[in-house]
Amino acid sequence: MRLDRSLGSSGSKRLAALIANPSASPSGFRVNNQDTNFTATANLPHYVELTASTKFGNTTLASTTTSQLFLFRDAARYFINFLANPSQSWYVYYGMYYVNGSETESLILPTTKVAINFTRFAALPIGNSVPSVITTGQNVALQPHDTYLYPGIRSGDPNESYIYADKGATFTFVLTGTSSTTDIDIYLYKGSGVMDVKVTSLTFSSSASESYTSLTEGYYKFVVVDTAGTAAFQHIYLSGSGDTFAHHAVPGFSTALPVYQNARLNGVSLLLHPTAPELYEGGTVTGVYLQNLNTQWTSLIGQAPDYNIHYKRTLPFTTGCYTFLPVDDMASMYMVKSTALDSSNTLMESNFMLDANAGYVTLLVVAPNQGTTASPSAPSLEFLVTTDVVVEYETRDMTRSTAACSDRHTTTSDAYDIVRRMPIFYENPMHLADIRRAVSSGFSKFKGAVGTAGKVVGIAESIGRLLAPLL
Repeated sequence: MRLDRSLGSSGSKRLAALIANPSASPSGFRVNNQDTNFTATANLPHYVELTASTKFGNTTLASTTTSQLFLFRDAARYFINFLANPSQSWYVYYGMYYVNGSETESLILPTTKVAINFTRFAALPIGNSVPSVITTGQNVALQPHDTYLYPGIRSGDPNESYIYADKGATFTFVLTGTSSTTDIDIYLYKGSGVMDVKVTSLTFSSSASESYTSLTEGYYKFVVVDTAGTAAFQHIYLSGSGDTFAHHAVPGFSTALPVYQNARLNGVSLLLHPTAPELYEGGTVTGVYLQNLNTQWTSLIGQAPDYNIHYKRTLPFTTGCYTFLPVDDMASMYMVKSTALDSSNTLMESNFMLDANAGYVTLLVVAPNQGTTASPSAPSLEFLVTTDVVVEYETRDMTRSTAACSDRHTTTSDAYDIVRRMPIFYENPMHLADIRRAVSSGFSKFKGAVGTAGKVVGIAESIGRLLAPLL
């Protein structure tokens, strides 16, 4: 069903539908990161594309009956899902840095303590041998964070990178030789407004490698020094063979870094569909939209905090759940700088903000009939997740056609009020119809709020031009 054909002629309705259901594949767009039509917002030349129907396979848990997912408005980390690893398959990522005009895994250590600034962590290809400094007799079998795991930064410390690690994952630091003057301080970031917590210091003495196994999941940074100035890191590995909260950048992010220097996600949605036999589809999916930004998402693992009915809903697992990221305020739609490149388009840095200025969604799945060992044995907890994203970014690429919006910022912000009044969580079978009703209801209320029909028409036309290819 095409939402953009069923909502009447109102441009504001169509924009609201796009934000709430980007998987509607609006007219004028092609998918899979191919070039599409172009438009503009806020009087700047921008480029808009639809990244549609990115599917994540069945999430399987071996001996538990719960799972959890998170949805953010970050290009370098828009989706996190719990990925069980019952076979204890190995994954290995290694740190990359920008050094002298190139991206490399080697890093000469400073003679005074400095926090490492990563560009990203790259996955060791599946089938490669796990490095002997980590383990022996194993091969890499997983890439839970896709090809690259991107770092987070704090707003006040843009040169300090934080890398996510699950509880039980290991950081291994390998020098190019041996050193008795190398030292590493490791810090864990707890949340917004909270100081880093120093978890340990590693001293190499005369060894060529040292490791640290994380005691809790979270974002870690490393402050390093080699007082003699003689040592260099050959590799920093992140490895594990346990369950993980897999981080995902917007599809196509790693291959289109130049256009993601300033970007925003206009529409982000998630569809959760149960795939287990019907007999085992008992349970619930609880969705919560979080606006308390003083804690990291990691503090909510296994929890669905109590919020008012607009921000929390519990649905039967058998129906699944559809959700999208709403618009808190116009700050939610600011362009965010996710990458920086040098004159040769070599990646200098990429990141997402740990101190987020926008809310996020969590879905907690509880299915007690699954993942048990009772006779007859139940299947593992199984469901299929599909995410959809509409990305907008600034471009100076002369090969891309752009246009300028002639309307005022206030006109645009008025239209987003429709979306803020809509429910956030829907049952799968009904979410298209429910979104249509919510958009229409929101538009009707909006008409009353703004007063005259003439002004409503002007706003509708404005938002129609905002995303012209959708119309």
